[in-house]
Amino acid sequence: MFSSPFIINGRFLVDPELNQITDMHLQMAFSLNARSMRLLCQLAYNQRKIVSRQALAKDAGYTYNNADKELVQDISYLRRLLCDDRLILLQNIAENGYLFNGAITGQHGLLQQDTGTQSSLHTIQKYSWLVIFTGLLGIFIFLFFNQSTAPNPEMFPDPGMVTPAIRADSVQHINVLPDSSGPVRKNTLH
Repeated sequence: MFSSPFIINGRFLVDPELNQITDMHLQMAFSLNARSMRLLCQLAYNQRKIVSRQALAKDAGYTYNNADKELVQDISYLRRLLCDDRLILLQNIAENGYLFNGAITGQHGLLQQDTGTQSSLHTIQKYSWLVIFTGLLGIFIFLFFNQSTAPNPEMFPDPGMVTPAIRADSVQHINVLPDSSGPVRKNTLH
């Protein structure tokens, strides 16, 4: 479970050591009893997994006589603190238990809470983007160099092709005069 502070849905700072939830939008802090904090931490740790009522009651330390009633009261209190009016964040799965649907982050970015599935999914996503980027870069380079290295038929005529003859009377000559400042063009068409 969590021992360091974490953030739920980018809004609620949960500090397990202080048994405190702070609504960062309203700048208000709320105290919890230790049992309610353990309950919240257990649900958050098992994010998007159904946790049975029995497991919640056992790990959070509920008494066996009124465990179900106390669990329902604490869930209701947590819903009020976390503004879960639509019962989505702490979802009751009939006959099975509870499901926590919140986004968990640490104070400095994503919180790596589970080294198993969560970590491997993150690694798969990272390498997927790397493969996509490398593939697109390869296609771009191939297309760029393929166009620039393709032979131009006008630059390399077919050896069997006859080039038209140039008529000597249509050529312009450039005569340079020794006393002038530059070349002078003189048309010598006949």
